[in-house]
Order: sequence, then structure tokens, then C-alpha cells
Amino acid sequence: MTAQSDFQAAVDRVGTARGAEEDQDWALTAGGRLLMEEVLEHRIVEALDEVAEQVAAAQEPAQELFGDPLTWARGQEAAWREQGMALKAPPTTSPRNFAVETLIIASFYAGLFLLYELITWSWADPLKLSFLLAPLALALTSRTIAAVHTAVTAARSHTAGVLAAVAAALPGIALSVGVFALGNPVTLSGTAMLGFLGAVVAYALLAWATALAWPARPARTAAPHDDASWYDALGAALRSRGDLTDSRVKEILTEARSHAQEAGTSPAEEFGAAEAYAQRFAPNRAVAARRRAWLMTGVAGLALLTGVLSLIDGQLRPWTVLWLLLVVVIAALEWRRARKLS
Repeated sequence: MTAQSDFQAAVDRVGTARGAEEDQDWALTAGGRLLMEEVLEHRIVEALDEVAEQVAAAQEPAQELFGDPLTWARGQEAAWREQGMALKAPPTTSPRNFAVETLIIASFYAGLFLLYELITWSWADPLKLSFLLAPLALALTSRTIAAVHTAVTAARSHTAGVLAAVAAALPGIALSVGVFALGNPVTLSGTAMLGFLGAVVAYALLAWATALAWPARPARTAAPHDDASWYDALGAALRSRGDLTDSRVKEILTEARSHAQEAGTSPAEEFGAAEAYAQRFAPNRAVAARRRAWLMTGVAGLALLTGVLSLIDGQLRPWTVLWLLLVVVIAALEWRRARKLS
């Protein structure tokens, strides 16, 4: 049974506990919130099964027993952290997942190109070789940037991760520009719209075939064998969360070292697994929101640069302007949210 079907089965069990659809809706809202927070699937299923048992025993609505589903979900996260229970899987990028995810992203990019063709009524545009290769080049660039950022952030700091991601973007941008420069002069039979449609399907099928032909293997994580390794693992787990500042991570590490020294025990004996201990700390939602705002600001800057270059070439289109306005609005909303959370 897949993770998704496990989750859905748990939601269904809540709904059938007293045969009320409102209980199932409650469970879907509560569990869905935890899924969005990337909480481990089995942890959510266990919590929903407890809800189902209590609803069945009391024969009362889940809303009355547990209150608002979103509030219940936040309470569960807080309780799990206090108990030192692992909530999220550590971010890992295996070669297999990298390949599959890159192909999925390529299918998504091809879909965006197809959408552009549809909304601009460019159905008769000729098919270029670059149109078929560009989604893969952009996907490879995007996935590489994300992988480098994740790895360097875990090993060093958020600032170092951002700088490494920018550095990783440069060859990716060069690759994408090269694909367009070399592929645009090559015209293939058919229309661009059909080409993008075929690319959506082809890349999705390649992702599916790769996932089947390349079996997934469980990640092997060796337990830290000494105190230094434990603190390294704790720092990596804290930085990988994405919702703590570098200064806060240093503060937690300093406090953990001080507490373990005062207790005269090893950090593993005092705090348990480093990854689980890292999740005891409540997320700083303002930090996460601020980082999303900066990300969207960077995207807005790229959109503005694209618009300026198009204007210089005399090929500025209304859709380019609309795209720029959309990105600017999203960035403004992200900054507004970040200020509210600060």
C-alpha cells in the first residue's frame, strides 16, 4: 500500500467511526495540514487512527472532541516536538530521485510552454528543436540548484547555500541559452503546440519508466559514533529545516553543548537522536516566509531582466508584461505575509 493510500485509509477510518461525512472532512483537513507541513506519513496515520478510536468510542463528532482541525494539527506537531519524536524525513537526493524528479519537472515546464502557446493563440508556430530540449535543460538547472542549495545549507549555512545555488545556476543558464541558440535554427515538422504536448507526455512517461526500471533504495543513515559527529548531525538537521536563522542554529548548538557538559553525559544520551532533537524546536514561520519573499523577489528580478531585454530587441509582448506583474504581485504578497509574521 502506498503512503498516499495509507493516509486516505486513515481518513476513511475516521469517517466510518460513526458513519458521519463531517468526521471524514475533519480528518482530511487536519491530516492534509500535516501533510503540507511535510510531517512523516506514518506519524499522521497513527494520530488519525487514535482520533478514529476515540470518535468510535464516544460516538461524538471529531469537531466536538478535538476542536478545530487546524488547531489540532498544530497541537499535534507541538506535542510530538516536546516528546522528541521525529516529524520529518531528512532531505536526501539520491541519483534515482534526482533523475525521476528532473524528468517530472521537465514535463511540467513543457506544460507551461504549451499553456503559453494556447493563451497567446500561437497554435501555428513552427516546431523548433529547442522547444523539445529546453524543458529538460531548464528542469536540470532547477533541480541542480535545489540539490546544491539543500546540500550546502545542511553542511554550512543558509547564506552559503544561497551563494552555492547562485553559482550552480550559472552553468545551467549557459546550458539553457545554448539550447535555444543552437536549437532555434533547427525547424522540425509539426507545430510548436503539438511538440510541447508531445514533450509533456514523453517526459512524464520517461519519469515513470525510470522510476520502474531504477528501484528505490532506503536511505542509509549511520548513527553518529562520537560527540562531534552528533553535533554535526544536529546542525545539519536544524539548517535543513529552512525555518531557523543561522544565528539561531548556532545558539541551539551552543546550548546543547553546554547542557551536555553540565550533565556530564554524551549528547546522544542526553538528547537522543540528533534529527529528532532538531525537530523539538518550534518553527519560525517568519523566517520561512521571509526566505520565500526573497526567492520571489529574485524571480521578479529575472522577469524584469527578461522584459528589458525583450524591449531592447523590440520584441516585448503583452504576456511578458503580464508575467512580470504577476510575479511582482506574488512577491509583494509574500513580503506582506512575512511582515505580519515578524
